[in-house]
Amino acid sequence: MKKQKLSIVLGTVPKASSDMLSQEDVFYPGDVVTGMVTYNPTSNVKYCCVKIRFTGTVETKVSKIQDQVYVINQQSVLLGNANHENEYVLDEGEYSWPFEFTLPMQHIPSAGKYRHGSVKYTLVAILSSKGFLGGMQEQKSVKQINIRDLINCTAAPHVDPVQNSASFNLKPKTNKPKNVASATVQLGRSAFLPGQQLKVDIKFVHPAGHSRHPACWLQLIRKERYQAGENVKEYTHVVAQSCHAININREDKMGCLKSFLEIPKDCLYSTSTTKILTVHYHLLVLSDLRTKTGMFEGRNPSKVTKKLRAKLQSAPGGLETEIPITIGTLADVNHAPRVATCSDIIVWNIECFRRNDAYPGASSLNSSTTTTKG
Repeated sequence: MKKQKLSIVLGTVPKASSDMLSQEDVFYPGDVVTGMVTYNPTSNVKYCCVKIRFTGTVETKVSKIQDQVYVINQQSVLLGNANHENEYVLDEGEYSWPFEFTLPMQHIPSAGKYRHGSVKYTLVAILSSKGFLGGMQEQKSVKQINIRDLINCTAAPHVDPVQNSASFNLKPKTNKPKNVASATVQLGRSAFLPGQQLKVDIKFVHPAGHSRHPACWLQLIRKERYQAGENVKEYTHVVAQSCHAININREDKMGCLKSFLEIPKDCLYSTSTTKILTVHYHLLVLSDLRTKTGMFEGRNPSKVTKKLRAKLQSAPGGLETEIPITIGTLADVNHAPRVATCSDIIVWNIECFRRNDAYPGASSLNSSTTTTKG
């Protein structure tokens, strides 16, 4: 048994804006991934093909059923023939072959682990040769790379302000505008990074005034959906929430609320590029603008419960509004597609074993491919 080394040397992307959470070894759609596949056989080695594959897979598992979707599937032949028709021999020495892959300029899910699945982007270098009993045998070197979707919080349309309104007739049997209470929610932009503050500006109008201080609840809600075959799992998670008292001026019958929610640093990125794994966010604003409350009704709770939400939705003065929110991956005004540089390289090796079935004699290399031997 002879020990051989097949390795991938990957160029790293230069660091960009400090607003990003972690710039080290992160690639985005439009970037070019470059590097070298190196091989140092300690004796003559037969081969049919040396190639490298670049794949991106989304995998889910629901109720013991697994599903998989490819979002990237590229391949480059570095040496030999992909159809394995001919067999060649590499002499003992050191070899290297450059490779280059361009990430498609489209939305792709960010790499990471999810509740019922995972997203992986992988480079696989493969040296294939014919086996003793027919068929092919392969040596592989695998490297996972960190790729995130390109959701730039400082670029259109995410940088544009958004708002939504909700209104309710305090006297359902009438249609007079003077009996309509309303709440208008405004956000400076629609996309935020994990760890940032989501600032909320709400304006209230209440025609009747108040003998009590109404309340308002803010919730940042994440909805996850996983599908494997016919099986589907859906989850709703409250990422952040807060409760506030509203002061409404009895003279102009208007009030306002300025607040914010802290987005957790470990928040999942938004994704909707595949049917089997989606992550969505929205801001829920629930307002209690009822003129009167029940005799036995106590203080408003600090958190929204199903019972409270159902009560306010069915009562005059209970207002609910939602605004879609995007959790982005970077905030860089000057972001542009980049090419990986090899000024700082990361060497990742995997040791592969094969039978020493190379025969002594003349070696033949593919004349159409340039190799470097040292």
